[in-house]
Amino acid sequence: MLSRRQFRDLWRFRDRDLGASDGPLWALERETPRRPSRWFECVRPLKLETLEQKQQYWRWCHQHCRGQVLCYSSNEEEQKEWWGFTHQADIILWKLKWS
Repeated sequence: MLSRRQFRDLWRFRDRDLGASDGPLWALERETPRRPSRWFECVRPLKLETLEQKQQYWRWCHQHCRGQVLCYSSNEEEQKEWWGFTHQADIILWKLKWS
């Protein structure tokens, strides 16, 4: 689990433009009035292939997580997805269910 600063620094180390405060990594936060994620977790990509699976996933998140959950990066080739959370306590329950 990484803090926002650690996550930003990780991406700035890889590519300065991605992790910059106005970089594409933060696009979801800028597009809508969403709160910035404070905690980040890397997991294997979630297997949500159908519309029904995606709807079930988001329904579960809205029902069981106190805060917001967002996907910041997905890379099937590297088998990594980075998810952000506004509430640290949501991470354990989310990981037990989805990773």
